Amino acid sequence: MIAVGWTTLSKESDAMGIGRTLIEKQLAFCAQVSSPIQSIYRWNDQIETGSEYRLTLKFLIRNRESLQAELLSLHPYENPQWIWCRADGVSDAYLDWARDQS
Repeated sequence: MIAVGWTTLSKESDAMGIGRTLIEKQLAFCAQVSSPIQSIYRWNDQIETGSEYRLTLKFLIRNRESLQAELLSLHPYENPQWIWCRADGVSDAYLDWARDQS
């Protein structure tokens, strides 16, 4: 079973570095860094805005706990966003490829 997860980082280099590490450790089989996005959120009773890079991770469910622990240990934010969900549908060929990578 495949899952997809998202986090955000303030620096593109951090997003690329974390993504690469998770691929190298075979905890994720694909990492994608999106162009800067504009985020609006509440932090310490203040409304904050800023530019961030979205890191999308594709991984096998069996790697979720290890991936999450590694991601949170590498992430520079005090309380990083980490949201993931199971993929309800995936092609057989893609699933086979993902299994070979993880």
